[in-house]
Amino acid sequence: MLSRLLGGTSAALAVGIALLGVAVPQAAATTSGDASVSLATSVEEAIPDSADGDSGSANLRNPAAAENHTAEDAGPEDIVTALAVSIDMDISVNRDGMGSFSDAGDIGPGLDDSATNGIVRTGDSIEYKVSVNAFNGTAINEMFTLEAPAGTQWVQLPQACLASGSGISGGTLTCALGDLTNETISVPVVLKVTNDLVNADTVAISGTAKADNISDSVSIDSSVTSVSARPAFDLRKKDSYITDVKVKDDENGTPGVVYTFPMVVQTGPVDPKHPEYPNNLGTERLTDTVTFTDDISKLVNGKKSPSAKLFTADGQPAAAPNVHKPNGEAPPIWNAPRGGIANGSDTSVANGGTITAFQPAPGENIEITLAGFDSSLNHVPSKNAGGGQIPANTQIIISNYLRIWIPKAELDAEAQAAPGRTIPVSNTYSGFAPVSASGQPNSAENLANNTVDLNYTATDGATLGGWKNYSGVIGSGFNPSGKNNRPNVTPGDKFVSEVGIQNNSNNDATSTVVIDTFDATYQRVRSSGNVANVIPGGTTKYASNGLTDAEELQNFSGQGVTWYEDPDDVPGGRAAINAVRWEFDLDAKDAHGLYINLYAKEDAPKDAYLRNFMSFASPDVTPPGGNPGDRVFDTGDSDKANGVQADYLTVTPAIARVNKQVIDIGGTITNPGDTTQFGQAGTPIRYLLTPTLTAATDSATRYPFTVEDTLPVGLSYAGNASAEPDEIVNNADGTTTLRWNYAGIEPNQTIDPIAFDGLVDPMSHSGRVLTNKVQVVSTADTSAANLRSKERAITTQASEGLAIVKTAPTAVVIAGDNVTWNVQYHNTSSEELTNIDIIDVFPYLGDGRGPASNFHGKLELNAISAPPGSKVLYTDEAPANISIDPNDASNQPGGSTTWSSSKPAGATAVRVVDVDGIDSGEMNQFEVSFTTVGSRQSDLWTNHAGARAEQLTLPVRSQDVPVTAVSGSIGDFVWYDKNHNGLQDSDEENAPGVIVKLNGHDDRDTKVNRSTTTDAHGKYRFDGLRPGKYTVSFIAPAGFGFTTQGVGNDPSINSVANTAGIADSIALEVTEKDGVIEAVESNLDQDAGLIEIGPVDPTDPVDPTEPTVPGEVTNPIDPADSLHGTGSATSVANGPGGLASTGSQAPWFLALLAFGILIAGGVAVRLART
Repeated sequence: MLSRLLGGTSAALAVGIALLGVAVPQAAATTSGDASVSLATSVEEAIPDSADGDSGSANLRNPAAAENHTAEDAGPEDIVTALAVSIDMDISVNRDGMGSFSDAGDIGPGLDDSATNGIVRTGDSIEYKVSVNAFNGTAINEMFTLEAPAGTQWVQLPQACLASGSGISGGTLTCALGDLTNETISVPVVLKVTNDLVNADTVAISGTAKADNISDSVSIDSSVTSVSARPAFDLRKKDSYITDVKVKDDENGTPGVVYTFPMVVQTGPVDPKHPEYPNNLGTERLTDTVTFTDDISKLVNGKKSPSAKLFTADGQPAAAPNVHKPNGEAPPIWNAPRGGIANGSDTSVANGGTITAFQPAPGENIEITLAGFDSSLNHVPSKNAGGGQIPANTQIIISNYLRIWIPKAELDAEAQAAPGRTIPVSNTYSGFAPVSASGQPNSAENLANNTVDLNYTATDGATLGGWKNYSGVIGSGFNPSGKNNRPNVTPGDKFVSEVGIQNNSNNDATSTVVIDTFDATYQRVRSSGNVANVIPGGTTKYASNGLTDAEELQNFSGQGVTWYEDPDDVPGGRAAINAVRWEFDLDAKDAHGLYINLYAKEDAPKDAYLRNFMSFASPDVTPPGGNPGDRVFDTGDSDKANGVQADYLTVTPAIARVNKQVIDIGGTITNPGDTTQFGQAGTPIRYLLTPTLTAATDSATRYPFTVEDTLPVGLSYAGNASAEPDEIVNNADGTTTLRWNYAGIEPNQTIDPIAFDGLVDPMSHSGRVLTNKVQVVSTADTSAANLRSKERAITTQASEGLAIVKTAPTAVVIAGDNVTWNVQYHNTSSEELTNIDIIDVFPYLGDGRGPASNFHGKLELNAISAPPGSKVLYTDEAPANISIDPNDASNQPGGSTTWSSSKPAGATAVRVVDVDGIDSGEMNQFEVSFTTVGSRQSDLWTNHAGARAEQLTLPVRSQDVPVTAVSGSIGDFVWYDKNHNGLQDSDEENAPGVIVKLNGHDDRDTKVNRSTTTDAHGKYRFDGLRPGKYTVSFIAPAGFGFTTQGVGNDPSINSVANTAGIADSIALEVTEKDGVIEAVESNLDQDAGLIEIGPVDPTDPVDPTEPTVPGEVTNPIDPADSLHGTGSATSVANGPGGLASTGSQAPWFLALLAFGILIAGGVAVRLART
């Protein structure tokens, strides 16, 4: 204050005070200590139990640094020397494996028994903790870059990397963090180790941190992790794959049987003790050439077949990748993936290489050579050639086939002499012994699946098998069928009735007749286009049998109706058709797929049940217990129509579905990316829900529709929703359900996607899987809940290993109430943390926090309730000089900050040291509470804390947590009512210098007596009021009284004072919303009008030799505060047009008066005050 009066600079202040003969100590600049100082081995060694002396005589200490002032009140104690901003960086390995570890002690190629042993398997990932910080100020646009070595790849961009410039380009990951102020950020980064690396390779990353306002960057390398891998590949001929058998003539026209054997190479278990583990973990790639033998020495009935030979037909070679036939038919091994295309696909291996098969002569073993294949596992198919899902944990790198032809006469001759006329046909792969890229022998070859044992039976007739199911139109992605628990169709939907028929024998089934019939009440054949397929050489005919009864349909034999070759010739047209008949010759070991194009009628009601049945017969086939040519019918429950030769559908008005994705960093609602696998503790995951309600035909009917998303324990709703949920339900099991309710949705109406944030629990451990499930519910859809649901899982990553979280139990307080923060610290690592050292620097003016603290009065620290066994230390060092890093040199013995177990009156920070620490997954906490003195409306205190643990390399820091004060105010205006009408007219003058008093009791029954004076504009105001009942009174200047009270209905322009200058009592109350304090009421309509009531006697003249200070003060306060009613400053007003002396016209004069000194003509004159 004095510096401003003397000229506004600290230099002028020093000079001015020197002229007055007052000595002023000079503040020494302080610098931070070396941030690399390590944590002491014991807390007793690092921190003394008491510190009685000052840490440095040159250091200007502030005995009450937590007492704060407004900017214009700044004095010498507020001047702080700025410390140099610095940054640091550390890279540590948090986990060198993500799970599925070998048994303890099992170490060797391909094995890994721990996440912290310095070993990582191929196919696994390393999670690094990259820690960067900014101390002693703000690091502008701080960022770090990481370089990945060859054979590795970054899994995803960390969630903390949100600032512009972040991204992954090849092996370089750039993480822009924005401006960091006095904080540490630990960013988990996951690096995948691919199978391009081999056993005993090493992995290490390098990193560089920099900031725009710091000239030097910081670089560091991680520790080295060793790669563990071994080859574990299995050549398979059976178990998962089916040998195709056909009766074919050879190139000479000789009848024979062709066996097409699978030749599939896939990963096997690397850890023989745990075959259930993912087979890509620890697998080492092979050299690109492998040889082995197809042993046919026991091919027919346990002995060599002299005529068995490689067979080439149908435009395909005898040995080749498993690809589609030239005529478009499925590959020979339909339940294996395709043999290989560039880069692979979901149904194909990536570059399956070439296959060479050499047989010296018929009957001899066949030598196989595989070359040029890709065994890196960088791409493996997820589906087989037929579109079916490949079983989990099946990593296929080669998918080929081998064809061998055996003369049918040879097989029949052997079988005729065997019991049951049946002989074995056996084929074996042998000698599969590949070598890995590092020279290791293969370890997972399972000889049991290298041999296929089939039976050949000499039969006189044929054997047929049939099945049926509904399906969708090819390419539609819609595949309805009761058999696969997806029976729902909507009115107008198109679908297909599929029928399969197979000859399992070695003889032809001539004149095979297949009939498919259905209830045509609500399903019909297509009104145009193709109705059903035609088998080459066969016939397809159509009929209407008029049947609707389920049992009659099931047993329909095709008799008693007329069959038509043209569907349009059926009486009643296509709408009457409900039966289709195919007739053809079915070759031995052959099969045909038949189909009918159908649709659900537009008027099909909800829950209508659509049934379909098939039957078959051939004169060459004798069913069990029957006669040659007897028809085979479905034998299941006809009402359910769910047997082998039946299927069903149900009608629902519309199909409700939902998709759930994660919007990646940089993604959008229209292009979410959905590649995020990890979520960092304390950061949000942005989810995208895409609900639909569809039907084959539009409808004006509106259906209730609900989107229901359930967040698991560990994931909470964080808002930022594109559409706020209508309901948020906290469930008893700790999950949270969000609901978006739509009163009415029409089928095919566009429903806006929903995006929202789910916050990963700041206390989550690394490796926790959080599965979020969404489902949609509508009366329009009767399908099963699993069809209306989607799940999306992410794996958590913990920050550093020690998480510190600060919360405010009450974020808004009434001025004068205590402000409190809870400090929680949680061990998120996999081991015990000890000597957990936490520093909490109390809020202070200019603390640069987010938002910066800005408050009046002071904070007085209450008692600290620390966890048992902890040490509590205090300091009264200027808060701007205190580092929240416990390991900073300033916080070490002999450092610039002195810590003591005795709490000083003006404590500015507290240090809690949990010596025993906490086990993995445990949490401790303590409370920091303050009594506020002199707080006002909108005062803001922001607090945070920093921490270290003995086992960690860099400090961690909590988030900034603000607490805001609310209070009421009473004011506001006194004027001269010249026309005595009781109202404020535009030409009437304000009344400065009028004394206003406030009396009453607040909500704590504390008596309130305050006084102030109106300012030059006639304004006054009492701030910082708690809820309570108050009365305003005005003291009229001599010669004046008060105008009429309460004229009119506008309190903003009338007078509240009665003739005695006293207003009616005012009640200020608290306003709340949802139980949370919002504000304390104010009343700024307490105006008073003055009227002249008679002449005023002149005052006695002032003795010029004894000047008095204008405006004699009782309860003196800072004049800058007088407007706000924190005290009273009495002055004389001489009525309208007079001057009100407030003592502020000559600041230099008052400044000198404050020292009792007047300098006049070089002579010091002492002024006495009476």
